[in-house]
Amino acid sequence: MLPGAIQSVLAQTLPDVEVVVVDDGSEDDTPKVCTMLANGDPRVVVLRITHSGRSAARNYGLARARGAWLSFLDDDDLLVPSFVEKMLRLASASATPCACEAWLFDDASAGSVAPLDLLAAPERHGLRPVHKSALGGTATMADLIAASILPLNTVLAPTDLVRALGGFRKGLEHCEDYDLWLRLMAHTGPWPLLHERLAFIRCHPSQTTHEIGKMARAAAEIIAATLQAHPELIAAVGRSRLRRRIAFLHREAAYAALLAGDGVSARRSALASLRSWGLDPKAWAYLLLSPRSDLYYKVRSRLRRGS
Repeated sequence: MLPGAIQSVLAQTLPDVEVVVVDDGSEDDTPKVCTMLANGDPRVVVLRITHSGRSAARNYGLARARGAWLSFLDDDDLLVPSFVEKMLRLASASATPCACEAWLFDDASAGSVAPLDLLAAPERHGLRPVHKSALGGTATMADLIAASILPLNTVLAPTDLVRALGGFRKGLEHCEDYDLWLRLMAHTGPWPLLHERLAFIRCHPSQTTHEIGKMARAAAEIIAATLQAHPELIAAVGRSRLRRRIAFLHREAAYAALLAGDGVSARRSALASLRSWGLDPKAWAYLLLSPRSDLYYKVRSRLRRGS
């Protein structure tokens, strides 16, 4: 998938870009692929480090980036050719970070695919918006607390500002972008949103379901820490809305635990969800299923194979 991600940057309508690729201690043929890509275009810079984790790898690239503005891109995601040009225009006008909307797409092969091919055949690739409802003109901290509305590859930010705030939080391996966006927004205030889908997020089989629980727990911890530092956000979000958000995250953790056959953790997370919002039928279902998490896993697997 890596060549496709890099090519989606090199194909930007604004060609004055630098692609900093950080190989976080891979043990496959990634170094060979990176060397091939770097030899083909001087705008590609490849850095290889011993395995250090997501936040450390991103910060390593951040420290060596030479551009005044930056965006982050995982190796399985893509950008629309006009992403840099349109986002830079908006960011320069506001002198703050900005964000755009995004597409989700399905790729069972987990191979190389071009953004224009996705746009040309949206039904074949299951192309669909990330956001089911329209976003506002700006994104505020209250908006981010209420929902994770800004995927990693939808944000453009001033490089110096990201560095000044320390980049991604060390040791944080899930929702590290969510944490950084909140810290950046606490410094800059609301961000303008471009209502165009200029980024693609790939859904593929190698994305394991156990990540759902880890991400949900990390998001809940980040929200708790942010509210402790900025208690005024509780009123801005609204207590009812906040309770539902926390309940949803605990419910996601319960779901992931059920999939893993961990009934104890499923029960604990389902109860935490219901304590925040007791009217969620899914949380009640997960609580009732927790004593038979092994059965839930078997039945769900069989249903998925049948479909």
